[in-house]
Amino acid sequence: MNRPRSHQFRINRERRWIIHPHDASVRSCRATIQDLDGTSHTAEVTASSLFEAVAQGLSALRKNEWVEGIEERFGFVNVSVADVRVEHQVKIADFMKWLERPGRTPREITHRLRIRAILGMSVRR
Repeated sequence: MNRPRSHQFRINRERRWIIHPHDASVRSCRATIQDLDGTSHTAEVTASSLFEAVAQGLSALRKNEWVEGIEERFGFVNVSVADVRVEHQVKIADFMKWLERPGRTPREITHRLRIRAILGMSVRR
């Protein structure tokens, strides 16, 4: 039996991408956060990258009336990918820092613009 692997990622210079944008196969994912009351919430999303799954999950959970706020400076989003279930934990502050950085290639720029649009953020080129 294959056990799910669990990872905690920090975004840094050595590891800019967790799932590269050219790995563009869409996957079914679960994005889980813990709200300010300590309750865990999970959203089922489809995404072609880890950060797209984070954005889709945050977007869905922010709209849910049962979620009592999300700690964005120190909170994490756990992402579980369904193909071969692999879990990832992304610090929301690191995700937001990554999102604010400009992309270096057209592919990176497009990827960030798509994720900003998912979150309802201004899309600037």
